[in-house]
Amino acid sequence: MNERKPDWYDTARRQGLARMAGEGFTEEMKRTVLRSADGASAYKGKGAGGIRQLLRRAMAAAAIGAAALFLVSTLQDGGWRAGEMKDPRTASAGFLGERKIRTSGGEIAVAYGLLEGERLERGDAIMSSSPELLPGLGNSAHPIGSPGRNVIETLTYDDITLLDSKPWDGVGTLLRYTINSAELRLPELPADEEYFGFTYDAFTGPERIYSWGMGHSFGFNHETVRLFGQDMLKISAQGHIDGIGITTWYLRKKEDGLETFLTFHYPAMHERDLDGDGVEELIAVSGRGNQIYVFKERNNELYYAGIRELLGAGTGVTVSYDPTTGLFGLSLSGGEESPQTMRTYRYAEGADKLVPL
Repeated sequence: MNERKPDWYDTARRQGLARMAGEGFTEEMKRTVLRSADGASAYKGKGAGGIRQLLRRAMAAAAIGAAALFLVSTLQDGGWRAGEMKDPRTASAGFLGERKIRTSGGEIAVAYGLLEGERLERGDAIMSSSPELLPGLGNSAHPIGSPGRNVIETLTYDDITLLDSKPWDGVGTLLRYTINSAELRLPELPADEEYFGFTYDAFTGPERIYSWGMGHSFGFNHETVRLFGQDMLKISAQGHIDGIGITTWYLRKKEDGLETFLTFHYPAMHERDLDGDGVEELIAVSGRGNQIYVFKERNNELYYAGIRELLGAGTGVTVSYDPTTGLFGLSLSGGEESPQTMRTYRYAEGADKLVPL
């Protein structure tokens, strides 16, 4: 009779550890998984996504010896190779297991990890005390919500009483209005509550109104950008009590309508094709903890790399990003007797690497 395998064995097998290691589970792997599981209480506030993240990190550590060649070959030309891997879970674990590899000439390979977090449904709320997905990011839930939450509902001019309007260059018209019918208004708000919407003339014509938010959104910043290889609408506003944090939304076309694709709750967001492949990356620059993240998107998933971590910035060291040049900086304080020094890095063409200038 075959002996029944313990719970840790099946859990680890489902997460792909055997595929990474290329062999059966050793006693050391077992001990590593069990030790990490003892600390699972730290992830209780993150739900199933947090537990999965914990397991992946534990198993990446257990398999690091057997998978060393795999990691080096993956990252030596840059960390973004998920599309070439047969199992994206294995690729993700490798990214999380090793983020910084220095190459010849002071170059630093940029390895990307899968961003995990709860995706909110329509009507869901999250507690302000919930932990951030990443330090300084501001998001406690995933920036990408569920499809049902993301869709932007539409109105016609017959449905509203127009209060104000102004052009949105290249898009259509920004509108501030009240909604005539109680059936179309938010039920908890009074009849004279003001709303904000806009038309997207070249896409769905000047008569279709995308009813996006409340009236004060009429005064937000409204832009058109390229991100992840797509044309998107960008809405942003300073909306935090510290006077620094910025909330940013990215809207994109979805079949015959629009959806709010991404929401970020604190950093200043910039779009740039860093590696020259024709697809724009997203760069988040946060004044909270001096954090900078680069995001890539694949198949409705976000992958991130932390620049502060990659550059090894410790206490008293500042990292920066210049959106006009696309350069990253590392500012080193030399103390009272020596001046401050600055190291500058560019993102390599055709590879995920930071190259010193």
